[in-house]
Amino acid sequence: MKKSILPAIIVLLVLQVSGQSYTLQSAFEFYQVQKRTEKASDPLLTENEIEGSPYESREFQEGFLVTTTNQKFVGLSLRYNIFNDRIEYKDESGASMSIAYPEVVDHVMIGNTRYVYSPYAIIKRIEKGFFKVIEEGKASLYAKQRIFFQEAQPPAAYKDPEPPKFLKKPDEFYIRFHPAEAKKAGNKNELLLIFPDKQKEIEEFIRKNKIKTNEDDLSRLIKYYNSLN
Repeated sequence: MKKSILPAIIVLLVLQVSGQSYTLQSAFEFYQVQKRTEKASDPLLTENEIEGSPYESREFQEGFLVTTTNQKFVGLSLRYNIFNDRIEYKDESGASMSIAYPEVVDHVMIGNTRYVYSPYAIIKRIEKGFFKVIEEGKASLYAKQRIFFQEAQPPAAYKDPEPPKFLKKPDEFYIRFHPAEAKKAGNKNELLLIFPDKQKEIEEFIRKNKIKTNEDDLSRLIKYYNSLN
């Protein structure tokens, strides 16, 4: 491959970002690291056969990725596949691929949106997945985006057949105290259990401000908690 068609290669350049040192590497080096990848497309159905989209945005956007070892890969074209919970990228040939090793991802920036790969509690087990970051601090607020795949529906009485489709579901919100797993922001009692050190203050804030488990209210709650000494 001719060097003229490759992204500029930047090797072993240390960049200071908010006091954090990163080893800055190029998109080309990222492609070399991704030795075991999966194609991003669905092998059974094409996008043209399904209504809706599995992506937050179909279009790839410029971004970067930071690993848990502080390697920062820049110059990437990225998008988030909500349905498969995968970050996808375009490789040097333009093919759409999924990141092979999400467990080494610390965070990803796609355009102006930050994503983290975080452990989270679900029922009685711990899973890991990508979250959109809403607020960060001592306590962080994450959004877990959800898309449901509905199979094709056959015709019925007074009802036409329906093609398969991706249906967007409401986001779920999680609160994390790093490095512990993120916990789902449920009802008032569940919220109070997430803040054992400031339950009295949080309970009063929730009561006074009529806080509900939507993005705006939870963002206000997290900002308030992070402002407490």
